[in-house]
Amino acid sequence: MGTLLGSALLTNAKARKRVIEGKLAAIGRSVTRAAKDTSQMSKNLAQWKRNELNDIKLAQQNALQQARADIASRLSASARAVFEGTGDNFGVSSLSEEDKLALQRANSAYSDMQAQIAMEASYANNNIENKYENLSVMSEEPLKDEEADLQDEKTALEQELKMIEEEIKFAEEMFKNGVKDMFPNYSS
Repeated sequence: MGTLLGSALLTNAKARKRVIEGKLAAIGRSVTRAAKDTSQMSKNLAQWKRNELNDIKLAQQNALQQARADIASRLSASARAVFEGTGDNFGVSSLSEEDKLALQRANSAYSDMQAQIAMEASYANNNIENKYENLSVMSEEPLKDEEADLQDEKTALEQELKMIEEEIKFAEEMFKNGVKDMFPNYSS
């Protein structure tokens, strides 16, 4: 009787073990895919953010060049040369009072423009940082949650597999004992 029961238990446990091993393999692939998706999303967001920050930096440089050119266009030739740094810096003393005053205003206006452009760039940078922080939370969190859920499911299946392996050991022992009972040992 123990032989039949042990054999039936063994067959059933081994079949369940194969099913659990199949599920574990599928979950393992899903965990790998989820981790890869999370990593790829992180890389994409970082690249997009870097691109947008570089665009702002380039726009800031262009705005500064444009502001400098606009301001320089309003100056006389000698004052423009000093303002743009192409003339003799000591040539300031040779400028007329009107040109000196215009150069002073131009330097002041350019400083003001630099400060305004820097402030706008800083504001845009902060907006981009916030935007990508929110995108990161919105897009990566579900992937991380999926990965954690899959890990939990994998852990549960591993525990079930350990129990099945114990059942297999028990069924094998039952089968062996049933075989021993079928053929008693008369030699003792």
